[in-house]
Amino acid sequence: MTISDEQRWQFCQGFGSHVFGLAMRDAALRERLHRRYQDWETNAEAIDPKAQALVCLALHSISFDRPVSAASDLRRISAAAVAEAVHTRPHHELFASLPELTADGMAHVQALRLMSYQFGAHVGVSPVAKPWTWITTSALTWIRHASTTASVSGQATCGEIMDLGL
Repeated sequence: MTISDEQRWQFCQGFGSHVFGLAMRDAALRERLHRRYQDWETNAEAIDPKAQALVCLALHSISFDRPVSAASDLRRISAAAVAEAVHTRPHHELFASLPELTADGMAHVQALRLMSYQFGAHVGVSPVAKPWTWITTSALTWIRHASTTASVSGQATCGEIMDLGL
């Protein structure tokens, strides 16, 4: 059975939510993130939803780089590949091939898209460089935490992470 674009997106959204949930379940990590947000003079409400969307977009984007015909193919993608996409994938590639999204699902994706447009619109340092870095750092922290929680080697797949209960 072939996976639909909507099912692919739903899996990716679920993964973004799951790595966030795993991070929030860890009291020490949650406190470390809270202190980090204070140092950055921001808050979880400004960062966390966008970071979840970024994880989702990264997984969704790389899922088109390989043959994916079922959810099991998505489950085999390594968390390290998702982290690499969060960190290095060109912004325009993150937004390619998106299915039609609901208003709720679109809000944070649209916020990230608008931020990405601002990178090329300014001479010098973009005003969104810091917030984008904060969002990326949070997303990478969550993925790293989930990967080391799911696998002793720290090389977990998306499926191994999704199998961890919340």
